[in-house]
Amino acid sequence: FAALAIQESVNSCKKAGAFKIYNKKLSEITSAIDHAKILRYLIFPKPSEYFFIKALPKAKRLPQKHLDLMADDIKYGEYIRYLVSRILKGITKRLLFIK
Repeated sequence: FAALAIQESVNSCKKAGAFKIYNKKLSEITSAIDHAKILRYLIFPKPSEYFFIKALPKAKRLPQKHLDLMADDIKYGEYIRYLVSRILKGITKRLLFIK
Protein backbone atom coordinates (compact mmCIF):
# COMPACT_ATOMS: atom_id res chain seq x y z
CA PHE A 1 0.00 0.00 0.00
CA ALA A 2 2.85 2.36 0.71
CA ALA A 3 4.29 1.88 -2.79
CA LEU A 4 0.84 2.21 -4.38
CA ALA A 5 0.20 5.37 -2.39
CA ILE A 6 3.46 6.90 -3.53
CA GLN A 7 2.73 5.97 -7.14
CA GLU A 8 -0.81 7.35 -6.94
CA SER A 9 0.47 10.57 -5.36
CA VAL A 10 3.10 11.04 -8.08
CA ASN A 11 0.71 10.20 -10.94
CA SER A 12 -2.30 12.17 -9.71
CA CYS A 13 -2.99 15.79 -10.36
CA LYS A 14 -4.27 16.07 -6.82
CA LYS A 15 -2.19 17.68 -4.15
CA ALA A 16 -2.81 14.80 -1.73
CA GLY A 17 0.39 13.41 -0.32
CA ALA A 18 1.35 9.77 -0.30
CA PHE A 19 0.91 9.53 3.47
CA LYS A 20 -2.70 10.72 3.26
CA ILE A 21 -3.46 8.22 0.49
CA TYR A 22 -1.72 5.44 2.45
CA ASN A 23 -3.68 6.21 5.62
CA LYS A 24 -6.96 6.02 3.70
CA LYS A 25 -6.08 2.61 2.27
CA LEU A 26 -4.83 1.40 5.64
CA SER A 27 -7.99 2.53 7.45
CA GLU A 28 -10.12 0.48 5.04
CA ILE A 29 -8.20 -2.65 6.02
CA THR A 30 -8.10 -1.96 9.74
CA SER A 31 -11.84 -1.23 9.68
CA ALA A 32 -12.50 -4.62 8.05
CA ILE A 33 -10.29 -6.33 10.64
CA ASP A 34 -12.14 -4.58 13.49
CA HIS A 35 -15.49 -5.73 12.07
CA ALA A 36 -14.15 -9.29 11.70
CA LYS A 37 -13.13 -9.27 15.39
CA ILE A 38 -16.65 -8.16 16.37
CA LEU A 39 -18.10 -10.93 14.24
CA ARG A 40 -15.88 -13.45 15.99
CA TYR A 41 -17.37 -12.49 19.35
CA LEU A 42 -20.88 -12.63 17.90
CA ILE A 43 -20.71 -16.08 16.31
CA PHE A 44 -18.06 -18.20 18.00
CA PRO A 45 -18.62 -18.06 21.78
CA LYS A 46 -20.26 -21.32 22.90
CA PRO A 47 -23.75 -19.89 23.65
CA SER A 48 -24.10 -17.96 20.40
CA GLU A 49 -22.36 -20.69 18.37
CA TYR A 50 -25.15 -23.09 19.39
CA PHE A 51 -27.86 -20.67 18.26
CA PHE A 52 -26.02 -19.82 15.05
CA ILE A 53 -25.67 -23.50 14.10
CA LYS A 54 -29.28 -24.19 15.05
CA ALA A 55 -30.59 -21.22 13.04
CA LEU A 56 -28.45 -21.80 9.97
CA PRO A 57 -30.53 -24.61 8.38
CA LYS A 58 -33.72 -22.55 8.83
CA ALA A 59 -32.22 -19.36 7.47
CA LYS A 60 -33.04 -18.45 3.91
CA ARG A 61 -30.65 -15.57 3.29
CA LEU A 62 -27.95 -16.15 5.91
CA PRO A 63 -25.92 -18.71 3.92
CA GLN A 64 -26.00 -16.43 0.87
CA LYS A 65 -24.95 -13.42 2.96
CA HIS A 66 -22.07 -15.48 4.36
CA LEU A 67 -20.96 -16.47 0.86
CA ASP A 68 -21.28 -12.84 -0.25
CA LEU A 69 -18.95 -11.88 2.59
CA MET A 70 -16.41 -14.53 1.62
CA ALA A 71 -16.58 -13.36 -2.03
CA ASP A 72 -16.06 -9.75 -0.90
CA ASP A 73 -19.42 -8.75 -2.41
CA ILE A 74 -20.43 -7.27 0.94
CA LYS A 75 -18.33 -5.86 3.75
CA TYR A 76 -18.13 -7.09 7.33
CA GLY A 77 -20.14 -4.13 8.61
CA GLU A 78 -23.07 -4.99 6.34
CA TYR A 79 -22.90 -8.65 7.37
CA ILE A 80 -22.84 -7.75 11.08
CA ARG A 81 -25.82 -5.42 10.64
CA TYR A 82 -27.71 -8.22 8.90
CA LEU A 83 -26.89 -10.73 11.67
CA VAL A 84 -27.80 -8.34 14.46
CA SER A 85 -31.11 -7.47 12.80
CA ARG A 86 -31.93 -11.19 12.42
CA ILE A 87 -30.96 -11.87 16.03
CA LEU A 88 -33.08 -9.00 17.33
CA LYS A 89 -36.00 -10.12 15.18
CA GLY A 90 -35.67 -13.67 16.53
CA ILE A 91 -35.52 -12.48 20.14
CA THR A 92 -38.55 -10.26 19.61
CA LYS A 93 -40.53 -13.15 18.10
CA ARG A 94 -39.63 -15.39 21.04
CA LEU A 95 -40.57 -12.73 23.57
CA LEU A 96 -43.90 -12.11 21.86
CA PHE A 97 -44.46 -15.83 21.14
CA ILE A 98 -44.89 -15.18 17.43
CA LYS A 99 -44.34 -18.14 15.13
